[in-house]
Amino acid sequence: VIGGQAVRLMGVHAPERHEDGGAAARSWMTATALGQAVVCRREGRRSFDRVVAVCFNDAGDLAAQLVAAGLGRDCPRFSRLRYASLETEANRRLALPAYCQPRPSAR
Repeated sequence: VIGGQAVRLMGVHAPERHEDGGAAARSWMTATALGQAVVCRREGRRSFDRVVAVCFNDAGDLAAQLVAAGLGRDCPRFSRLRYASLETEANRRLALPAYCQPRPSAR
């Protein structure tokens, strides 16, 4: 939540709180963003009750940092592989949901 608005980071998937790795991802995000200056650029979409955005702190793109920390995955359908090069073996052990898979190209 940033400025009272629920935000979903665009282009990444992290485990939900109740899933393996979810508590670690949430803890990392809290430690990384809470009380810091965070700027988000809306992408014009909504995901349930959340604004979808690319967000930055002083260290850069929060989604890139999350993936580099091994706590999230690139979501190719929405990222256009923006974060794929940051994935590690730890990331690849996290499940990637079907909604992240690229759509089949039309023939």
